[in-house]
Amino acid sequence: MEKKQNTERNNKGGRPPKSTTDKLKYRVTVKLATTDYYTLKSRARSAGISASEYLRECFRKGYVRQRLTAEHSDYIRKLCGMANNLNQLAHKANAG
Repeated sequence: MEKKQNTERNNKGGRPPKSTTDKLKYRVTVKLATTDYYTLKSRARSAGISASEYLRECFRKGYVRQRLTAEHSDYIRKLCGMANNLNQLAHKANAG
């Protein structure tokens, strides 16, 4: 009984621990020339992620997809609005 109360006091909750495959525990050092370094930085910036995450994506997938710009997300939002209006018109036409 006393052991059960002791473990309940120690368990403070929070996020469950990551599995060993998800932990980032290995560090790889890479030497780059100046041009390669700035190329990496600019590509990571244009993708909207850090340089480390850019390299991880390159290793996993072989490519990195760029994030949507504000202009592209605006186009998508407008297109969704037009599709919604079209669905409303079709619903009214089929109801009448």
